[in-house]
Amino acid sequence: MKNIIYIVCFLLTSCSITDSLTEVNIDNKDCIGVRRFKVLQAIYHNTGLAYECFTPDCSDYYHNNLDFVLADKIGDDWYDGMIYEVPNDKCAVRKGVYKYKNKEGTMKTVSQIIFEYKNDYKSEEEHQNRIYEAKENIYSLCLLTFEDEKVKIDENYCECYGSSYIDNNGDAKAIQKECGKLPKILSHLVN
Repeated sequence: MKNIIYIVCFLLTSCSITDSLTEVNIDNKDCIGVRRFKVLQAIYHNTGLAYECFTPDCSDYYHNNLDFVLADKIGDDWYDGMIYEVPNDKCAVRKGVYKYKNKEGTMKTVSQIIFEYKNDYKSEEEHQNRIYEAKENIYSLCLLTFEDEKVKIDENYCECYGSSYIDNNGDAKAIQKECGKLPKILSHLVN
């Protein structure tokens, strides 16, 4: 009986460790097993410092990793305390780090989380839909950047910028050639 209890405990802890590290049966091998986040502090419209959650109500959040999370949809507004669910067709991926100063003035570094598709596209239509979604997100980011900086919004520029950024793989010179001079407030968004 004692051996059975040890085996069950081992299996349960093995499953939870695997879930927190990776997802299975997907194409994107960078995916981690986190499916929800509890926002500690919203930053801008669609980003925030958030704890990883492994329970439906995020009651376990305080004991988990704190990350800097970029929302899947640029137009989503985040708020402190919200629970963010990862879209079913996407997964959380650790991409780089985010540095900030906490209330005490100490520099902190946390993982940066973005959301990517779990699986490769299966049709040309799905591929085009993903490209369109990326262009829409960049268009929305452009509009939000103008809004945050209290500068006159140029929707035509943002539409051009959204398309050109994807079509030219973020090449600033190609974007400038196609859309015109990058506004100062957007120059940091291209490499």
